[in-house]
Amino acid sequence: MHRLKVFISNRQKTPVDEEMRQCVRSCLAQVLTDEGFPFDAEVNVTFVDDKEIHRLNLVNRSVDRPTDVLSFPLAEDGEYDTDPETDLVMLGDVVISMETAVRQAKEYGHSLTREIAFLTVHSCLHLLGYDHMNEDDEKDMFSRQEKALDALGITRETEMEKMLSGKLYDPSDPELAGLRAQAFEMCRKINSSGPEKADRLLRKFIGSMGKDCTVLPPFRADYGRFITMGDRVFVNYNLTAIDCAAIDIGDDVLIGPNVSILPPVHPMKYRERNMRYREDGSIYDLEYAKPVTIEKNCWIAADVKICGGVTIGEGSVIGAGSVVTRDIPPDSFAAGNPCRVIRKIDNGDTDE
Repeated sequence: MHRLKVFISNRQKTPVDEEMRQCVRSCLAQVLTDEGFPFDAEVNVTFVDDKEIHRLNLVNRSVDRPTDVLSFPLAEDGEYDTDPETDLVMLGDVVISMETAVRQAKEYGHSLTREIAFLTVHSCLHLLGYDHMNEDDEKDMFSRQEKALDALGITRETEMEKMLSGKLYDPSDPELAGLRAQAFEMCRKINSSGPEKADRLLRKFIGSMGKDCTVLPPFRADYGRFITMGDRVFVNYNLTAIDCAAIDIGDDVLIGPNVSILPPVHPMKYRERNMRYREDGSIYDLEYAKPVTIEKNCWIAADVKICGGVTIGEGSVIGAGSVVTRDIPPDSFAAGNPCRVIRKIDNGDTDE
């Protein structure tokens, strides 16, 4: 392969040891080799925290949130500039949020090095001009990504990774089954405890829980760790949150009693949905999941069911007994089965 110089800088608190630096170099070299990149090149890789990558997203992409990685290609119409000091083609810059990488490694159940490898390969493909804006491009880019990771001996996706990325997965996987058993026991403890102890246990159980939240037991979740709650969230009795995909609940959300948040999705065709047998006679099925987002300042009234893949826009109200199967725009009053927007919420709706 051609010569590759990688400049790695660390601008956050978590150490970037030599093993991780070598992982980054190896990943970049593998992608460039796979793609037949014809020049000697240099790449800048910077590790930052969520605050800094949030700032970069806002400045460069008008995206008001942190992401795991950003890529800044330097090529214009396939033409590259050369660094006069090194005489190497300047391929571009990669910025990785270590905070998000650490969090995702924990959520996906693999090592931090595996997560950094994935992010590095993914971002290098972006530097070379690949993207995933449509389905065909996504398939092509992810195929190249898998090829590089396989060549590096990086293990394939776990069932948990498949689950969290919306792919068909096997819920009987021992790792997932073990986590659900732990969650079952934790929910039992929460639901049999007094208010103060229940709150302490919930904060250990739920992936992220903001300040001044109230969750009234009973409460049930498959994993707990894939639920995030903002500040001042109030959850009334008997919330069921089947978090086999991310459930994101924003600040100042009110959730009435007997609400169910239901990311799981089963295939429509029964031949794909039915239980299957392994060679050893054990039984399993395949399913997938879609995330649910409830944006800030929403009120979800009693007995509402929210299906996977739904986003409920900021400031909306969902009427009691509704079944929400599609996105609800912000500042809407929506109700029914299936839930439909009835009208916009405006200044005439004040009770003060």
